[in-house]
Amino acid sequence: MSQFLICVSISIIMHSLELFESEPEVPACLLKTPEHSKLDYPYPKTEGVFSSNSVDELKNAIDENDFWTITEKLDGSNVCMSSEGWIASRNQIIANFAQSKNWRMKKFNKQTLEHLAPLYDKIHQLSTILNNECDFELNLEEDQILLYGEFMLEGTAVSKHDIYNYKLQKYKPGHLFVFGIGFVFKTDIEKKEKLLETHFGHVRSFPSLTQATTYFVCPVNYLNKFFFDFAKIPTVPICGRDEFNTLMTNELFIGQLKHRYLEGFVLTNSTNKIFKWKYQESTCDYRNAFAQHLRKELSHSQDQINVCNSLLKLYYFSNNYINSLDLPQLDVFLNTFLNKHAKKIATVLVENEIQKSTDSYNWDLKDYIQRLNKYAQTEIFQCFFNKVQYLLDKKISLEYGFLISQKINEFVYDFLSDYEMNHQMSLLSISNSD
Repeated sequence: MSQFLICVSISIIMHSLELFESEPEVPACLLKTPEHSKLDYPYPKTEGVFSSNSVDELKNAIDENDFWTITEKLDGSNVCMSSEGWIASRNQIIANFAQSKNWRMKKFNKQTLEHLAPLYDKIHQLSTILNNECDFELNLEEDQILLYGEFMLEGTAVSKHDIYNYKLQKYKPGHLFVFGIGFVFKTDIEKKEKLLETHFGHVRSFPSLTQATTYFVCPVNYLNKFFFDFAKIPTVPICGRDEFNTLMTNELFIGQLKHRYLEGFVLTNSTNKIFKWKYQESTCDYRNAFAQHLRKELSHSQDQINVCNSLLKLYYFSNNYINSLDLPQLDVFLNTFLNKHAKKIATVLVENEIQKSTDSYNWDLKDYIQRLNKYAQTEIFQCFFNKVQYLLDKKISLEYGFLISQKINEFVYDFLSDYEMNHQMSLLSISNSD
């Protein structure tokens, strides 16, 4: 086995060096998939369980009550990486190794693509593993492997802040966490599709965007995760596998969504049906009307009623949150705080500016500003106490904290700048009078 892995590693390294360094850049017109062209193999669209587009499918899933796999839905950007040497967003090619030698420095949603480079080697290693372990007979000169995953950002797709503690969980910005794999076969398509069903599960075929070929998609699940782990390809977390109705009424999952510890979940079954299950950010007239419609539609069995109650309970809980910043009111509270404490802040700053010239001076301005920010946030958040939902939603509390910090920093540094200018003018005036 060790000799096998050494051979694989040498082959991958040689292939990578040949691709990245030796080959000249290829003009876009000579490439099948140049940058900015449309992605021919998009990941299938995923409907939410709380959506008017999926009521019938949801009803069928409840009635059939098959086993489903549930994975965490990370909040980044949808990215696809191919064994052919290109990277795509949800809809178009954003980098092609052959077209640009500096593709690693290209940015997508403010993140460079450099951390994706090792995945190219791992795709080829995965191909070798599949050929040796499962007799796939993949030939990446003709066949193609696609990795679909969540490309992590600074913060999330909707906030500059790390509201789900991704960094603490080691979901680093610029890295890809795979939630599905795609295959494009040139030969022996039926044989390879059966092998996929045996070794990967949850297989579904789709026509390519150009209708020129068929590609197969398999979401990450317990059956195929072994191959990703063997090739050291990071994946989204698998949270469990159970009957659909059991998953949809699981208090642990509902609690995680209710308190917004994560963006959501993705559910897949053996026929590759896919649902996303997210918390609703707020209630509104349209969603209220849909909630009533859903209650009527899911009323024909106890299982339907139980799942419906679970969805509606989560939906109406969003009333405990607020999802838009009340900036005028925040400005009032900020200005009130600064007016109240301006004299004290100014005294502290002036006293420490005077002490600068003494030997005993050891004051840390950054530490003072940090403590002042914490004090300001505590006092201002107390002003919102009658609207406690501001503090419950991590997105909002972080946004408020950022804005308060920005205002405090601005106040302190503007004051010090004015003080320094006045001090210099005072010295100049004294000098002129002499």
